[in-house]
Amino acid sequence: MVTVTRSHNLSSDYVQYLPSQTTCQVGWPGGGQSTGPECIYPTALCITEMSTVMKGNTIIKYGIPNQDDITISIYNTIGSCVWKTNQRVPSPGYYNQKIDVGELSIGVYFVVLTQDREKISNKFILVK
Repeated sequence: MVTVTRSHNLSSDYVQYLPSQTTCQVGWPGGGQSTGPECIYPTALCITEMSTVMKGNTIIKYGIPNQDDITISIYNTIGSCVWKTNQRVPSPGYYNQKIDVGELSIGVYFVVLTQDREKISNKFILVK
């Protein structure tokens, strides 16, 4: 069993490590020791890192458990899609997506990551 931690409270004087809510599968063909992220695969669709307050360009980090098409969409609070991209994921793993939200109005938005019939979403606030 492996406990995965990530740092929290980065704005304070100390760094606190708490268990991550992201699940992953660690594998290495033939055994041995993994020294890089290429052997860590998500077991579920996940958004692993995203700002909750955005001003312009931002990067969303996400995990994909299967090789398949994905859609990343941004919706406003009335449910209208204001930004969207479709991509083919070459293999399971973790990826980054740069998003320019500078053209959007200030307010609350939702990022929705979709693969097959699975969806996951996060909320963010856009400020100028």
